Amino acid sequence: MQLKGIYLIPALNITCGVLVLLLLLAEQQEWNLGVWLFKTSASLSFVALAWAHEALLKGPYGLGILVAVIFCLIGDILLIPHSRKFFLLGVVAFLLGHLAFLAAFFTGLSSFNLWWLVIALIIEGLFIFFIMRWPWPEIPKELFIPVNLYIVVISLMVAVAASGVGGGGHWIILLAAVMFFLSDISVARHQFRSRQFMNKLWGLPLYYGAVLLFVSTLSFM
Repeated sequence: MQLKGIYLIPALNITCGVLVLLLLLAEQQEWNLGVWLFKTSASLSFVALAWAHEALLKGPYGLGILVAVIFCLIGDILLIPHSRKFFLLGVVAFLLGHLAFLAAFFTGLSSFNLWWLVIALIIEGLFIFFIMRWPWPEIPKELFIPVNLYIVVISLMVAVAASGVGGGGHWIILLAAVMFFLSDISVARHQFRSRQFMNKLWGLPLYYGAVLLFVSTLSFM
């Protein structure tokens, strides 16, 4: 890694963290312009961070991570407007992002553990059943299939991450996947159950932390 990356990478991590704090303040104050400004900037910063990690030089894994975070950026922007149409497009963007994460795992992790995969799927299935049974009835008909397809894809992403860690991969990959999974619970609650700032307060830090961790794996892959 070039010398400038040694300074640029910590700076971008700190910048993203500060922007997330400003985003939370804008959300709490219901300052729409601030939400657009700080959310877009925070998400751009993790794309810039992947670039600073020289993702394109890290082979298929690096390309997968870069594509994934770009789709996350697109999804973040699409979720800002309070519109079912844009929410659907955002779900599609994040779904494509998780497929890119999956592609990265399959190309970057050396081996997988079947038992870890099965156990992760069982735990996720039970968790989704008990958590999502409240918002499920509130999901509009036109969003029901896309949202449930998204749940399947992100669950598979977490399970494959767990399987890769069980096969000797770095634990940060699984931690990031679980954090991303949990952050989506806040999105579901906010969109389909109760629009409260509390959903953003814990969901956004989990989400941005997860993406930053995913990008950090470029340093040792």
